[in-house]
Amino acid sequence: MQALQQYYLLILAIFLQCIFIKKIGRWPVLILIALELWFLSAFRDWNIGNDTITYVSAFIHMYSPFPDVFGVGHMEQGYRLFNQFVGFFSHNPQAILIATSAVIISSRFLTIARYCAFAGFTTVLFVITQFGTSHYLAEFYITQADKKKVSK
Repeated sequence: MQALQQYYLLILAIFLQCIFIKKIGRWPVLILIALELWFLSAFRDWNIGNDTITYVSAFIHMYSPFPDVFGVGHMEQGYRLFNQFVGFFSHNPQAILIATSAVIISSRFLTIARYCAFAGFTTVLFVITQFGTSHYLAEFYITQADKKKVSK
């Protein structure tokens, strides 16, 4: 199965799971979808994504004798500390992808679950737009949910 077909299958699976939000509840469905997306994001190949190889190589070179020679010095201080924290547990470069994916996916889904009036729709948009730009749409639905609370 080609990557594009797998992506469409993922969208369909998540769409079908979002249909059950009203029956099962918001949290169980969103946790299941977040775990699926985390697994796909954390265990991806290094050539998938625009900056993946940059961050993996920075993680690898952070433990070299001359880290600034290899371009680690341009990274934000907080991200360098995060790399060192992850490197404390494992020097395997996949560890930085696992940890970064966990932080990003969990923060997105906590925001969706807590503040979005239409969690299923926002989740589908999040996946369709490749895990990224739907953040602005989520903010829109958050403001719509706030307006509904105020008007009641």
